[in-house]
Amino acid sequence: MADLPHDRDGHLALAGNVDWETVEAALSTPFFDLPLPKSADRFDFDHVDVSALGVEDGAATLCAVTAEAVYRAVQKLPAMPQRTWVTGGGVHHPVLMRMLGERLGEIQNVSKFGLNPDTLEAECFAWLAVRHHRGLPLTIPETTGCARPLSGGITARFG
Repeated sequence: MADLPHDRDGHLALAGNVDWETVEAALSTPFFDLPLPKSADRFDFDHVDVSALGVEDGAATLCAVTAEAVYRAVQKLPAMPQRTWVTGGGVHHPVLMRMLGERLGEIQNVSKFGLNPDTLEAECFAWLAVRHHRGLPLTIPETTGCARPLSGGITARFG
């Protein structure tokens, strides 16, 4: 056990080797066969077990699971994108970014658009909250495949 909250700067993963058998086992669950659009939560990865690996190999293998999961999802798109924009904490992990680049080709950090990759998800949820509060649709057919624009529930009044 490394007793670290995360693999800062990818030092652990960089020193490790990917266990491809574990990667394939991780991605063999039904969730990964579902058609797009779909959204994963942390419970879709509860079965990923790197406990039999050393810390470095476990870190490298988890990076590979992430990169391969993204790659397989992108393969389900109607056309392979020429460039993939990356956001979230993974943009700071050089091993994950390298693996994504190896699988997807050109990848770019959303910071090149002037967006903050560390806050973009929170900003998106704030945007959705404002739209919900104003009674505007949160999903539209062009982005989610829904049949018609949907508001995402009912507004509860408190107080």
